[in-house]
Amino acid sequence: MAQKTAGFYKLVADEEHKRMLGALLVTDELGKPTEFRVTLPVKPTLIQRQLYGEALLPHVGVELCGLPLYQALKDKPALLVVSHPAFLPLNDRVQSLLVYLERAGSSLVIKSTDDGNRSMSDKVASRSGRFEPISLTYPGAYEASQRSQALALVEDFFRAVDLLEPFERIDVAVRMLQEQDERFR
Repeated sequence: MAQKTAGFYKLVADEEHKRMLGALLVTDELGKPTEFRVTLPVKPTLIQRQLYGEALLPHVGVELCGLPLYQALKDKPALLVVSHPAFLPLNDRVQSLLVYLERAGSSLVIKSTDDGNRSMSDKVASRSGRFEPISLTYPGAYEASQRSQALALVEDFFRAVDLLEPFERIDVAVRMLQEQDERFR
């Protein structure tokens, strides 16, 4: 039987989005890394940042970094966790179940009148009681069966692993890469 894995995708960017690079860490059920991939920095010009506006982050995060990193993986994870809700559209392009996670209660929910692509959310408590509850957001296109499968995977992984901690490891690894290799600056 194949080992169940989770992927954690993050776009590491400076405040002005002058430099952004994608990183994808895949771990086993106990949080042990099985694969790590990172892109070279994407450096949009001032004109590109102005022309793309709010669309810049999802464009770079999904098209230029997220999808190529996912496609380069040797083994696709059962679950792909993204670090920002703008990356939920990756769902349309990957075979893994995809979710966005954050600490429960860490964001304010604003009701929208756009019913076309509304994301659904659930709150999940760690059955082991070792970790703070998280809020789980699904892509808007997910049907009930996909939400149920994704929720079951999150609950399985959340027994042994703080599902937000791998993003901290990604940050540290990227900083180390940037210090050691000028290509990543």
